Amino acid sequence: MNLIISANKQRWLAIAMLGIALVAIIACGKETVTVVETVIVTEKGDTVVETVIVTEKGDTIIEKGDTVVQTVIVEKEVKGDTVTIVQTAVPQTGSPQGLPVQQGTLRVSVPQVGSPVFLNEKAVFPTNMLQFYFGIQETLLTGDKNSCSVPQLATAWELASDLSKVTFSIRPGVHFYTDDRDLGEMTAEDVVFSYNSSGADNPSSVHSAAGELNSIFNPWVINPTNPSKVDAPFKQFQGDYLTANTVSECNDSAAVVSKALFDELGPDETLITPHGTGPFIVTDWKSNEKITFRANNDYWKTPAFVSNLELIESPEGAIRTAQLRTGEVDIAPVPISDVPSLESNGFLFDDGLRQFQGNFIYFSGNYYMDTIPENGESVTRDSFKPDADHPWVGDPNDAARDESAKKVRHALSMAIDRELINDTILAGFGGPIYGGHGQVPIHQNHPEFNDRWIIPFDADAAKTLLAEAGYPDGFSVSDYFCPVDIGVNGEVCQAVAGMWSEFLNIDVQLDTSAYTARRPTMVGRTINTIWQTTWGPNRLAYDGESGGTDGCCLFPQPTGGYNPGLEHQVYYDTFIATGASVKGSSENLAAREEYFDWAFEQRFSAGVVEVPTLIGINPDRVISWTLQPFRDINSFHTVILATE
Repeated sequence: MNLIISANKQRWLAIAMLGIALVAIIACGKETVTVVETVIVTEKGDTVVETVIVTEKGDTIIEKGDTVVQTVIVEKEVKGDTVTIVQTAVPQTGSPQGLPVQQGTLRVSVPQVGSPVFLNEKAVFPTNMLQFYFGIQETLLTGDKNSCSVPQLATAWELASDLSKVTFSIRPGVHFYTDDRDLGEMTAEDVVFSYNSSGADNPSSVHSAAGELNSIFNPWVINPTNPSKVDAPFKQFQGDYLTANTVSECNDSAAVVSKALFDELGPDETLITPHGTGPFIVTDWKSNEKITFRANNDYWKTPAFVSNLELIESPEGAIRTAQLRTGEVDIAPVPISDVPSLESNGFLFDDGLRQFQGNFIYFSGNYYMDTIPENGESVTRDSFKPDADHPWVGDPNDAARDESAKKVRHALSMAIDRELINDTILAGFGGPIYGGHGQVPIHQNHPEFNDRWIIPFDADAAKTLLAEAGYPDGFSVSDYFCPVDIGVNGEVCQAVAGMWSEFLNIDVQLDTSAYTARRPTMVGRTINTIWQTTWGPNRLAYDGESGGTDGCCLFPQPTGGYNPGLEHQVYYDTFIATGASVKGSSENLAAREEYFDWAFEQRFSAGVVEVPTLIGINPDRVISWTLQPFRDINSFHTVILATE
């Protein structure tokens, strides 16, 4: 990839950065399917492709007792010519099942490890997701490259014919573990406890998925005729109830925890006691510093191929690069600017080991509702301030103000040169995006996307709109929230602020404080600033299925749960309409298109760019790794290390 940036772009970028302040599906999972996975492998420094036959959908390599067969194709230069060598790998000595011998310690540098949070009702984003991506806990379903509804702790699910509930069959023989003991077999009671406490039956939950679980489900119960099954009754049937930030590892979901441990220790001790059903067991957790793990050799699937795992927290990208370069770690996501030098020194980067995060902007503080639509109770939003300090905040009771605020939001979204940000800051590795949560939430590669939802870069038109809105001389944004600790690209924040300053005379101060510090303002519906985050559209998000439910959870709810600072009746009406229709049906697609048109016009959020997570690997240490296309770095149990 050519990383040369033109002198013009370099000059603009330098100018833009000056003065920007940084302040601190109805489905059943019973069938066995053959899946072919492709992973990136290195053999003595060469990049090759390994094809692994998987006997059960969702398993990373192979089930116990079967034999791995690998066909490896290596291209090598011999005296100027390229030849192809086909090799068949044989089981390693000492592995009676034909699997790689478990050995070695894998060391990975990551932006954050956080603190242990094993009480579901306290598991805010991104802690809840890191628990299963790190390999400690697991969800009912997982995902692969084809679907996000792959059996995991649930072996099957059945939707009632009247759409009143879904019944999950719980996998037998799965145990919870802490570092010092086996907590016993997972039961339906654990599953009920996990999802009810996360939000299905817990108004005080601040779990990241609390809003979705509360909006979709009534309290979960053990099936009255089969104690190995769980009934999840619908409060409001939703066609994509499995993948709407509820039970799938693909999404911002809840994991299964041990009720027996909670009953024994109580909430305070359970909160800080690492436990789960996953492939790794935590042996030590130094908050915001380092986690050490050992492989769970009694894991219900294939145990990890590494004996031990160390995750080292390194928020600064430059430090992660240095750790990779010096051999302190084997794997690390690194800044884009460091990729060329690392590649030239033999470190491996590949499209198969790349993730994308859609950086987009919320124009928060637009609280347009004063009742909870579910029960009619009144709510008060003291942070609803349609005033001179919040020009982007509209007022449903003042048509002129509402129109002015909409023009401000349009102007701000049009004064962003997305292509330039991608070419300069992202070196062409990313790409523009135009929507996000609260707007058109799909990427332009999605079959439902329409070109009329593309936001053009037009600084002159943006300036005109801002003048029409009553701000010909610009205004100030005192705290553009840019939480780099959750993966928001700080340089992208700076570039957006620089463009607004240059094109619209808007004075922007960036606030890079921790996301967790602002999270209470989202749960409490008091956030009213402009802020940037990472769960916008990206090119890998499309799972092959169209349709789904939209609008959640941008309306007042009986339970708290996350809200970015947007509440509108249309969001609730859309949630009901799209959820009640069959996912992908003509009715569902028509309701979504109507909503996308409205949301694009309102422009309560706007996409910026999809930022790649470029993961560097030391090929002298890492032989292979099957990274799943999830939101964060994952699947360390599939890493095979070179013999030490």
